[in-house]
Amino acid sequence: MQSIGFILVLALAGVTLGIPLNDKCSLIGLWKNDLGSEMNITAVNNVGKIFGTYLTRVSSTDKPIGVSPLRGSQQMGDQEQPTFGFTVAWVGTNLFTRV
Repeated sequence: MQSIGFILVLALAGVTLGIPLNDKCSLIGLWKNDLGSEMNITAVNNVGKIFGTYLTRVSSTDKPIGVSPLRGSQQMGDQEQPTFGFTVAWVGTNLFTRV
């Protein structure tokens, strides 16, 4: 079984309301896209390491799709537009998810 790495880098614009950056840019939680795939970010530590899982709902095979580990990093500090990136190590089948 082959694992496919997927990297996605997104930019987040902070809202300037005088809220501390950690409150403006919390990635922790369950994120769903319009195809039903789920990204669950369970933790972001104090140096910006991201931990979570990804479950795709899109596949070109009937094989079972497993929950895949997700790791990444977030830019920490007082930036107005913090950025983050993550990698998914696909588990269960060869697949591709459109984001």
